[in-house]
Amino acid sequence: MRGTRKEVGSKKKEERSIHQETNTYYILTLVGAEEITKNEIEQLNIQTIIVDIGVLQSILTKEQATLLGYATRTIIGIHKEFEEKEIKGKIFTISSANVHNQQALREQLIDTIKEFGGMLNYKEPEIFLTLVTIKEKAILCQDMYGDLGKRDYRIFTGKHGLIPTTMNVLIDMCDLKNKGIIAFPWCSDGILAIETVHALTRMSPHKYTKQKFVDATTILEQYDKQEEDIKAKIFLLDKEFRNVNNARKNAILANVEKKVDFSRTSVEDLDLKFDDASVDAILTIPPQPSEHNDPTPLWNDFFKRGGQVLKNKGILGVLMTTGIEKFTMIAEKKGFIKEKETIIQQGQRTVHAIMYRKK
Repeated sequence: MRGTRKEVGSKKKEERSIHQETNTYYILTLVGAEEITKNEIEQLNIQTIIVDIGVLQSILTKEQATLLGYATRTIIGIHKEFEEKEIKGKIFTISSANVHNQQALREQLIDTIKEFGGMLNYKEPEIFLTLVTIKEKAILCQDMYGDLGKRDYRIFTGKHGLIPTTMNVLIDMCDLKNKGIIAFPWCSDGILAIETVHALTRMSPHKYTKQKFVDATTILEQYDKQEEDIKAKIFLLDKEFRNVNNARKNAILANVEKKVDFSRTSVEDLDLKFDDASVDAILTIPPQPSEHNDPTPLWNDFFKRGGQVLKNKGILGVLMTTGIEKFTMIAEKKGFIKEKETIIQQGQRTVHAIMYRKK
C-alpha cells in the first residue's frame, strides 16, 4: 500500500509540473478581429502579442491555455508549438491551420514525422498536428481543442450565415452593460442574443462541452464561479414565428431561455413593445440588399421606431455584408452617428461590425 501511495503522489507531482511548464501557443482569430481578441485575452491576465493577420502568440502553461480556450469568445483555435520527436509511438493527422495549398510541405513533414516513430491515420488520430503560418513561415503545432468557434447549441441557423465568433466582435465593440434593456429585432436564430447573455454574465460558451478541456477541471470550475446573474432585460423579437421558435430552441440548448424574453414583434411595432426612450441598446443583423431584395423601406421603419424607443446616446449595433453606405446614410438622416466600425473576414465574406449612437 505504501508503494501505491508513493506512485500516486509522484503522478500528481508529474501532472502539476506539466501544467506549470510553459510553451509557445498560437491563437487564431478572425482576420480583422486581432485587437478585440487581444483585449479579451488580456482580461484573463494573460499577455499576448499580434504576430500576423488573424494570429496571436502567447507563452502559456497548459492550464492557462485551457482557460483561454474555455472562456474567450472570438478565438477560432489554439495551437501549441510541437517537435517531431514528441510524436514517437503516437497516431497523428496533419492539416493546415490558416493557409491553404500546403500539400507538398505536409507530405514532406509526414515523412519526417514517420522517421520519429509517428503513425499517420486521418480517421482515428491521437494527436492533431497543424501548420500555423506566420509571415510565410509554417510552424508545426498541435491543435489543442479543435474548432473553438463552434457552438453545440447552434442547431437552428439563420439565413444570414454569420457565426458566433463574428457576432462577438460586435458585442465586444459595443461595450454593453449588464443593466437596462437590450433588444434584438430580426432575431433570426437568436445566437447574437445568446452570445450577448454569455458575455454579460461571464458564462463560458463551452460550459456544456467541458470534455474538450478535461486537463484543467479545477480552473474551469473556478471560472464558472465568477458567473454573474443577468441584470439586463434581453428581448428577442421577430415577426416570423419560425424565427422566434428557432431562437427559443437554441436558447433552451444554451440554458439561457429563462434569461430572455421572446416576442413575435416586427420592427414597425417596436413602439408598441417598448416605451419611448426606454431601450439602452439594439443589436441586430438587418436584412441585406440583394438583386431581388431592396430592404430600404424596412430600414426606414427600423430607424424610425428604433430611434423612438432608444434612449438618448443609446447604442445601435449591426452586422452587415452589403449595403453599408446606404444603411449609414439613412442612419445619419434619422439622427444616428457612426461611432465605431470593425471590418472582419469570415471565410470569403467581408463583414462590417458597426456601432451607431443616437444623438
